[in-house]
Amino acid sequence: MILTYAILSLVRMGMKPFVAGTAINTSVLSIQMASMGLVASLTTLMAPFTEEIIFRHALFFQWKNNKVLMWVMFFVSSIAFGLIHWNNFNGDVVQMIPYMVVGAWFALIYFWSKNIWQNIMTHFLFDFVQFASAIFVLVMAFMTK
Repeated sequence: MILTYAILSLVRMGMKPFVAGTAINTSVLSIQMASMGLVASLTTLMAPFTEEIIFRHALFFQWKNNKVLMWVMFFVSSIAFGLIHWNNFNGDVVQMIPYMVVGAWFALIYFWSKNIWQNIMTHFLFDFVQFASAIFVLVMAFMTK
């Protein structure tokens, strides 16, 4: 999971010269916004199960007996994984590239381990950080009131 964050950060740093930065307004911290963030982050705890079954198993690993098709699907599943995060980046495909690379990383984990639970748990722990952050923001919102 830590390596996944490192890969994501490295790809984002490598892309900085090519992508204009976007400003995020963090000036408003209300209990309502923090609560909404917590509820929204609950979906990130469910996503690893479905995403890993669809992108890593159904699109990639099931083709393990046909090496050419398996590696073609490696790229297809990685690109599709990045594109499924369309809403995270308001449809900016360039900003989805780090998630495509993470999708490739997750596919490699499955390829090496041959165990979908390894992927699901890595992805779950990766996403759990967002959930824990949402809880932290909610606690901070309550403390500032």
